Amino acid sequence: MELPQVSYLPKATIYTPHLDVGQPLQRALHVPEAQCSEPPVNPGTRKVCSRPYIHGETCAYRCLDGYTRVSDGSVTCSDGVWIGTPITCNIVDETR
Repeated sequence: MELPQVSYLPKATIYTPHLDVGQPLQRALHVPEAQCSEPPVNPGTRKVCSRPYIHGETCAYRCLDGYTRVSDGSVTCSDGVWIGTPITCNIVDETR
């Protein structure tokens, strides 16, 4: 049986014999979320974010000089995976 992955445990109740009987000790337990690798980057774009890419961080994008934006987008790090779509930029047609 495969167990579900847990990204954090908010609280744990721990009973220890040296405390008053019936009085739980509550401690916050923190298991860090997975970091993301480099975010995806489309041709003609650059990312506007920096390492470490931690859980919940959003990476925005800009078009490079000589490119124009075709679509909007951003990506967010979620438990080690980038969610979303980066922008798309096309090279500017100078012949028009």
